Amino acid sequence: MEPPSDDPVAFTAREQQVLELLVRGLSNGGIAAALFLSPNTVLGYRKTLFAKLGVHTKLEAVVQGARRGLIDLPGVTSDGRAGGGEASGPEG
Repeated sequence: MEPPSDDPVAFTAREQQVLELLVRGLSNGGIAAALFLSPNTVLGYRKTLFAKLGVHTKLEAVVQGARRGLIDLPGVTSDGRAGGGEASGPEG
């Protein structure tokens, strides 16, 4: 498989839900229970998501989803840096 590109990715509503639950750290079984799906159906959605994003792992999917603005990662700013709630720049 080639490296991920920056081409736009279109997900179905269900694929987007699965990606968001992956971000929250749910297992396939947890996603299946949350969305009232079978674990095999979740595997199918994951396979499709990974193919569309050009990735091989859950971590890569989460990173690519965040990079492309498809999901929000708590505590991470839009430029990819960790946000700590501190003021940026000098005061004065």
